[in-house]
Amino acid sequence: MTARRLNRILVAILVPLAIFAFLSAGAAAWMWRNPGAVLAVRQSVEIYPRDLRRAIRAEFGRARLEVRGEVARVDAARARLYELLREEELDEVAVRAAMADLRDAVSDLQALGHEHLLAVMRGATPEQRAAIRVPERGLEERLGRFAE
Repeated sequence: MTARRLNRILVAILVPLAIFAFLSAGAAAWMWRNPGAVLAVRQSVEIYPRDLRRAIRAEFGRARLEVRGEVARVDAARARLYELLREEELDEVAVRAAMADLRDAVSDLQALGHEHLLAVMRGATPEQRAAIRVPERGLEERLGRFAE
């Protein structure tokens, strides 16, 4: 084996490892800085038994484009709200309208998620549904962290 070929093999191995290490470090740093978000996501996923989690992932995978459109709508509504809040002159009527648009967008996204979850539950057995756990912590406890 020539040195040139060995170098190519090493590059082919080390570049993906370096990229993986960089992305892993970024994900770890985000999780360290956002423990509440990590806990909320973990709880919302782990309450379902493993076979239902697979079915939910598959269902949301099929609906990715539809969900992505709704998420973009939420992002646009949120951006519009913050644009209005940052203006020199506060236009309360426009801010209230932007808040209402954001509420509607979030509500529509949540309703879409509920519809896809319900589609999975229609195909689940009573035993699978009975294995769904109640989340450990409720919204009240998560909101209490803002007071700290």
